Amino acid sequence: MTFNLALTEIGTGNSDLASEAFYFLLPTTLSQSPASFNFATGASRIPVSASPVPTPNPTPTPSPLPSPSPTPVTPSAVQGVSPGMLVILDFTTGVNNQVVARTAVGSLQRRFTLPIELSGVTMTVNGAAAGLKFVSQREVVFVVPPGLTAVNSNPTVYPVVVNNNGIVFRGSITIVPARPDIFTFSPVPAPNGRARILNITNTVFRTEPFNVTTLRIRGGRRVPTVLRVFLTGVNESLLFSPAPSFNAQITIRIGNSEISSSQLLTTRPVLREPGIYSIDFTLPPELLGAGDVPIIISVTINGVIYQSRLDDTAPRFRIL
Repeated sequence: MTFNLALTEIGTGNSDLASEAFYFLLPTTLSQSPASFNFATGASRIPVSASPVPTPNPTPTPSPLPSPSPTPVTPSAVQGVSPGMLVILDFTTGVNNQVVARTAVGSLQRRFTLPIELSGVTMTVNGAAAGLKFVSQREVVFVVPPGLTAVNSNPTVYPVVVNNNGIVFRGSITIVPARPDIFTFSPVPAPNGRARILNITNTVFRTEPFNVTTLRIRGGRRVPTVLRVFLTGVNESLLFSPAPSFNAQITIRIGNSEISSSQLLTTRPVLREPGIYSIDFTLPPELLGAGDVPIIISVTINGVIYQSRLDDTAPRFRIL
């Protein structure tokens, strides 16, 4: 069934509330099964909880100084995921239905940007179809429908329905305004690792290690190095629209140094692939010789801070 709706956001991303065509699909249901859902962030697999999780106290780092500086510790889990975010769902059910493992290739040039059915598996969040990046026997990697909202910037619970080749199981997911999570170069999402950061000062991009300045080919002079970091959990249309419904501020910390607003070259994260965003910034001169350092990204919304992995498990990169 197809239909048109205007002045409506059902979760698929109708930010201007124009009239849009929708396709209603109800997959065949053979039976229903109880299931256990475990969500994790899609870049580094931070466990996701439905309820708030306190941040542990920092752990002192061994140092020759009398007062070692404490290392911020990543909590055991974080509350919720954000709209447009890449998320991992691990599940167990009472029915062991066979699934052919498949990975989809997304494209920003089509709508939907990812398939909404893969190997006979479909998934909805609050009735809106989720784009599927990968499915297997016990795992689904998906993008949260970008138009869902955390009502009044508060954690909001939505129903989740998965149809695995006719076997339906249900759960729920908590949506928060932001949940930044930085990618690494590892093909398997995990803590630590080498941050997915590129030197984009010239047309040929380079990987680490980085200098704080780079010889720009055009012009033949050294300029502050421009880096691009890849992350998920920062839906640019919701957080950084021209007239956002709440105050949002993004912060990048490298080691103990914060990148200033003047060094942020993108006013909002840029969507590069389904669920994957980038932010460009310049390296400040004070990071000269910083060595192997962690990178942490925070989004502050109405006084609430949403952070990527903290220093103990954050991805790292090297500055010469």
